[in-house]
Amino acid sequence: DLPEDISSVKSYSDYKEFNNYAKVVQYSLNKGYIKGDNKNKLNLNSTITYKEVEILIRKVTGSDKFKWSNISNKMLYQEGIRSKSYSGYNQRITRGEVVYMLYLLNEWKN
Repeated sequence: DLPEDISSVKSYSDYKEFNNYAKVVQYSLNKGYIKGDNKNKLNLNSTITYKEVEILIRKVTGSDKFKWSNISNKMLYQEGIRSKSYSGYNQRITRGEVVYMLYLLNEWKN
């Protein structure tokens, strides 16, 4: 259920970049999945690191069991693709890796 009141979303200076998704952004703010920076921006179009993805997925699932290393190991041994996360969790995740992670999370859920 998405909130009707999006007043706190409008307080961010980059609001116009995501106004079509304002209710989803408000929901994410309400749940504590995302937060603004010290410049009053949400930066939703910015890339994120493997470390940030791990923290976010743990919040969304409500479980501390999620580890990016499980995803990257599966990518390497089943798909033959080496994640940049092996060079460090502060590397930026790729869109392809996010899609693969969401696919696996959906498979594990079912």
